[in-house]
Amino acid sequence: MASIKREITINASLDAVWKVARGFDTIHEWHPGIDALEMVAGEKVPRRLLTLGNGAVVDERLVELDDDKHSQTYTILESPIPLTEYYATISVQAEEIGRAHV
Repeated sequence: MASIKREITINASLDAVWKVARGFDTIHEWHPGIDALEMVAGEKVPRRLLTLGNGAVVDERLVELDDDKHSQTYTILESPIPLTEYYATISVQAEEIGRAHV
């Protein structure tokens, strides 16, 4: 199975960065490739439909949200992108005072 890892250090506190990153229903507010987000009603586990810049729609489900570990994992259920068994994790860790590693 292939794996990709992207990392960035942000000049903001762990709490400030996690407040933004943890929002499964607000990723469209900070992710430049997402034009719109619609939460799917009536689901026991949160599910979202993301509309990308080219109009494609990606259906994702939250797998785990751990506020203690500052970590969120989600999976793609349906997508025009040819992916199978896609899981992604966003995690945030304190680096030094006023900086967070994502």
